[in-house]
Amino acid sequence: MSYVVFLILAVVCAALAAALIWYERSHSPNVHSERADWAADREFVYRPDDPTLREEFHRGGMVAAGDPPIVDVAYGSYFGAAAYVFDLQGTRTVAAVNRGASSGALLDLRPENQHPPVEPGMDPLGALGPRVLYTNNAEVARRVADRRMITFAEQVPDHIESVWNEGEWALAAMPATDDPEDLDEALEAVRRFGDLLRVLPPEGHARVLGGGGPRDPGQPVPVRSEPRR
Repeated sequence: MSYVVFLILAVVCAALAAALIWYERSHSPNVHSERADWAADREFVYRPDDPTLREEFHRGGMVAAGDPPIVDVAYGSYFGAAAYVFDLQGTRTVAAVNRGASSGALLDLRPENQHPPVEPGMDPLGALGPRVLYTNNAEVARRVADRRMITFAEQVPDHIESVWNEGEWALAAMPATDDPEDLDEALEAVRRFGDLLRVLPPEGHARVLGGGGPRDPGQPVPVRSEPRR
């Protein structure tokens, strides 16, 4: 009789242990996610979430219905600059690299078939290869959109939906992914974009820091803004 009782207790304990493991995995952050492995391989630090990033990033590809939480966060140094890779939960993945300076001139580069930015004052400057450059300062953007920027626009990986600047950061958004190659390519694209933005006037200044003249043949081709569907 005691053997039967012992066996029943063992089965009950095993069931409770399995239920506890399931609960912890379902309700605790997944510290063994693919993003965590990617971060470790690149000497980045992993966090399951970081709501404070909402205070830093909120425009461009960060605009999403319902303001999904920021999760699966990896942060570290990329070519000597602070960098982040994180997800807007269930929506998209974002890569960000600090470029060391902020500017009141905002740029947003995205494919022609993408909806334009929702922020007021962001108007299309023109086509750069297969993408369209939107800006709140056409005079500055025309000088930034030189042949180097056109080459960059033609080389941005197809999976990247948009690249933009915000504060001291350059960012890129793409469909939610943990593919290591996609994440690496996004960081490199953001770094290159940030380098091209070095000529932007600092916050509070109106003129671009060098760049091509108004007759630069490398400037973008004007496009007509299409109504949003």
